[in-house]
Parts: sequence; C-alpha cells; structure tokens
Amino acid sequence: MLHVDPDPDREHRALAEAFGAATAEALTPTPQGFDIAVEATGRVDQLALAVKCLTPEGICESAGNHFRPGELPLLDMYLTGVTLRIARDTVRAHIPDALELAASGRVTPERVVSHVIDWEDLPTALPHKHLKPVFVRDGT
Repeated sequence: MLHVDPDPDREHRALAEAFGAATAEALTPTPQGFDIAVEATGRVDQLALAVKCLTPEGICESAGNHFRPGELPLLDMYLTGVTLRIARDTVRAHIPDALELAASGRVTPERVVSHVIDWEDLPTALPHKHLKPVFVRDGT
C-alpha cells in the first residue's frame, strides 16, 4: 500500500517530496487498514489517526515527542485490541554505521538539515522553530 505523508507544513511536505514520498496536507483515516502504524509527528491528533487506522490487534509505534495534551480514542483502541508503544528511538547502536554512510557520499544528509548552529548558540537558537537543525561544537 502506498504511504502518504500527511503534514500541514508545506516546507515539510516539499522535503519529503524531494525524497520521493507522496504527501498530503491532511488525510482521511483508512479505518482498520493497517497491521502496523508508525507515528513520528509529535502530534496527538496524528497519533489518534494512526491508531484508528489499525486492523484488530494492530500495533502502533510512536516515536513522536509529545509535549502537548490531547485525547486518544481509548474505547476504539480497547475494542480493536491495539498495542501502543510510545518511546524514544533507540539509535545509539546505529550511529557508527550512519556516520560511515554519510561520509561515503552514497547519501546526502545535508538535504534534510535546515540550519547548522554552533553549540554555544544552542540556548538562544533552540526556542526558535527550525525544520531540522544540527548543533555542532568544536572538537578541540
């Protein structure tokens, strides 16, 4: 089944489209259409949408940073037997391979980096909205 990335932010959709993804500003749920759903938006409304799209006994993995309150369709989740896991991605073991891949030239990670910001400027830069900032510090 074709994956369509819903995001109300045009800049986000343009970036996803540049990598070949089909995008939309919003999606209508496909009730009980997927065995597995992954939500990484950090938006509770999108997490609710993901769990509504699961087949009975479906699994939803949420790696979004949920800092705002919201509501989930708990009765629907109960009736369909949804398994929901909300956690940070565990990526540490993959960092050496990712750095090697980035250094190889086979991928271009700079395509997803919106701003390169000095580590010392982190306290003043972090509160501002950046699509995908990377903070760097002098290794000396």
